[in-house]
Amino acid sequence: MNLSVFSKTSYQGMASYYTERDNWKNGHNKTANGEKYNEKLLTCASNKHKFNTLLQVKNLKNNKTIICRVNDRGGFGKYNRVLDLSKASFTKLDSLKKGVIRVKITPLN
Repeated sequence: MNLSVFSKTSYQGMASYYTERDNWKNGHNKTANGEKYNEKLLTCASNKHKFNTLLQVKNLKNNKTIICRVNDRGGFGKYNRVLDLSKASFTKLDSLKKGVIRVKITPLN
């Protein structure tokens, strides 16, 4: 069992984003917790944290910070990503043109 799931320790990694179109390409428009995916909400997909965990996500390049809620899971780990942000979440941290950013993640609850 990975005890870090229950830890409030910060960690760093790469984060990308996904859109409603990406969800439709996967054959659905629902997140793993059953909600309809809404790219305008400050949400994210995480394979490490429980649903509804609030995460503080900080872009390490420009120090912009958001708080987003985990409502999905994903297969992004194979791309060396630790988080997949909604379009709105990513946009608050950097330009979508970046595609991938280095972030610091701190669980808040």
